Amino acid sequence: MTPVADLTIVWIEAAASLIFLTAFYYIFRLFQKTKSKTDIWLLVSIAVFIAFLMSGANAMEWFYDENPALDETGEILSIMFSLIWMYITYRFISLKYTDKTPEK
Repeated sequence: MTPVADLTIVWIEAAASLIFLTAFYYIFRLFQKTKSKTDIWLLVSIAVFIAFLMSGANAMEWFYDENPALDETGEILSIMFSLIWMYITYRFISLKYTDKTPEK
């Protein structure tokens, strides 16, 4: 790829990283308001924070000419992100089955 295309990718990843950081801030504040009722927002905020780190690692990887260490870090963060979202999905599914109202 050309250097201009590489810098475009860096800027897109950096912008995504900042958006994830902003989302983390608001989701964590939402968790603080609802922590007595549920911890699902804590899990979502952790997933969004990992997405922030992942996006930052990807931006630095492209900036430093596809550095292998940054590439591996991004891959590990991507796996962690996927695992956390699988757990969040499991929690939502389990909440669906535990919140059934008793039949009359």
